[in-house]
Parts: sequence; C-alpha cells; structure tokens
Amino acid sequence: MLLRAILLLLAAAAFWRASAQDEVVLRTSTNLVEVRVVAIDRHGTPVANLRKSDFEIQDNHHPQHIRLFAAYHSPAASTSAAAGASEDSSPTPAEFAVILLDWMNCTYTNRVFVKDEVLKLIRNSQPRQRLAVFVLSRKNPRLLSDFTYDRDALAYMVENLSLDWEDPGGPIRDEPIGGVRGGRAATPISTPATEARLYTARNQLVDTTSTLEKIADHLQHVPGRKALLWVSSGVPMTVDGSYYAPFIEPALGKLNRSDTAIYAIDAKGIDDHPSDSLFSFAERTGGLTFYLSNDLAGSMLKALQDTDISYTLGFHMPDDATPGLHAITVRVNRPGVRLRYRESYDPSIANR
Repeated sequence: MLLRAILLLLAAAAFWRASAQDEVVLRTSTNLVEVRVVAIDRHGTPVANLRKSDFEIQDNHHPQHIRLFAAYHSPAASTSAAAGASEDSSPTPAEFAVILLDWMNCTYTNRVFVKDEVLKLIRNSQPRQRLAVFVLSRKNPRLLSDFTYDRDALAYMVENLSLDWEDPGGPIRDEPIGGVRGGRAATPISTPATEARLYTARNQLVDTTSTLEKIADHLQHVPGRKALLWVSSGVPMTVDGSYYAPFIEPALGKLNRSDTAIYAIDAKGIDDHPSDSLFSFAERTGGLTFYLSNDLAGSMLKALQDTDISYTLGFHMPDDATPGLHAITVRVNRPGVRLRYRESYDPSIANR
C-alpha cells in the first residue's frame, strides 16, 4: 500500500501542475503499456463500433494479448457507444493539450495571423482539455500559461504576447526557413549571405527540436495521452544540400515515450506548401497535419476534438523487454479502416 501511494504521488507531480480544484485522476499498472488509437474510414470519418476482437497489437513485431480495451465517445460526438469489453479501467479522453506558438519558425506576418487565430479559438470555443501555452523564440523559449480551464486568463496572456522572434530586441524576420514538402535543396552558392542563412537554419533546427524534447520530458510526468498543437511553418529538413531528417529522431523518440501526439498546424495558411517536418512529426506520433487553410482556429479545434471517438488498447510489457524504444504496431480486421497511434514506447516508463 505504501509503495502504491508513493507511485501515485510521483505520477501526480507533473511539471505543469494542474490547478488545486482540478485534481488529476491517475491509473497505474506495474507493466501495462497503453496505446490510444484513432480509427477512420475511407472518407476520414471516425469509426465508432470497433470491438476488442477487431484489433491486434504487436511489440517489436511480436503479437501481444490485449489486456485492456476501452472505447471513448465524448458527449459531443453524436454516435452510439462502441460495443466491447473493458478491463481494469473506464475509457477517458486526452485531458491535457499544449498550444506551441512557434515564433522562431514563423514570419512576422504569420505571427500576427497566428496570434489572432489562437485568441479566436480560446474565446469562441470550450475545449474539454486543460490547455497550456508555450512560446518558442530564439532567446527565451518559455511556458506562457500553465494548464488551466480559465479561458480568460489564457486570452489575456496570449493577447499581451510579444511578436518578436528574438524576444526581446532582435530583428523582425519576414522570410520562411522551413523546407517545402517534397522539395530538394538547390546546389548552394557559397557566399557570405548564403552561409549566414544556412547557419541560421541549422541553429533553428537544433533549437526547435531541442525545445520539443524538453516539452516531451516535462509531459512525461503528466498522465495519459497529450496533444501538442504545434502552430508553425516547420523546420528545414534539407539544408545546404544535406538531408537533416535524422536530427529530428531524438525529439520523436521522446514525444512517443511521453505519449504526446503532435498536431501540426501550418501557420502559412493557404499561402504556400507545408514543410516536410510538419508531416513527419504528426504522422510518427499519431497526430494530424492541418495545412492549406486560413482557418487556423478551426484546425486547432479539430485537433482538440480528434480523440472524441477513440480506443485505448493495453498490453503487458514482455518480461524480457530490452531497454530502449520498442516499436508498436496496431492492426484492425475491418477493410478500409485506417489507424493512427504512437509508433513506440519505452519499457522504463511503460506505465503511463
């Protein structure tokens, strides 16, 4: 009993604390790996009637027995509850979401647009999650607002947020850095201006992925699945003719360890093609990418509603599980149904 109490206290000590009046409800298990799954049909409509017997889950390509099955349907989702047995636990939605305002990888014009759209989301909608807001700037990446249901406080913090990407005192940059989806860099011409731009791009790639890692580290202690809404133009995947995709792997690993799904919202709206990086982070963490739309507030709301119809699968971690990331594979026996879920877990923190 004492050990269980200690584990509960440690799990509750999230880096971003929930408010005293909104206590966090925790579920613990010694070796249970939980995977939140979203199922959609060919038309992108959520599939609401899947059973436990419809799923198969693998750990490093080895089939595992599904010990936990739960189907979640929010009151707002106008559909009947899915049939299926639930073990150990009642189904619950993702309760925590972070809006990441990426000032480093947005033009000044886009920052003005993003700020207005975030305020529109906060003032005109009532997401069920506790929201936190984080700002990514070059000199001062920081938590702007802790997890809260207080929309007035969130709106006040965002409304008074500086648009300076250096934060403070730096030049206002109004040209994009992120690479274009499907594109390849041209052979660079070695000039001082080109070298300076490439140096900036490399630094922004490193600083951005480092910030995502730190956010994932902090969210590791927050229970359940988390949604990270990354409002950005993306980071460069190709710099100076070299492919820099491997540099994002540590951040992806930590996001999956902490059960955090990236929902990438392209800050450029309909102005340009989205960056490869937005797709990479979203697809590999079980999230979505929203692009070629000027309704950023609507895109963010859809991201927050993404798991309104979802399933939680759980399996016991193998006794001989090796250290490091383990690949997760989930399959469903319904034709035409596609699944989204995190791609890996870490045995050392499986009971999240």
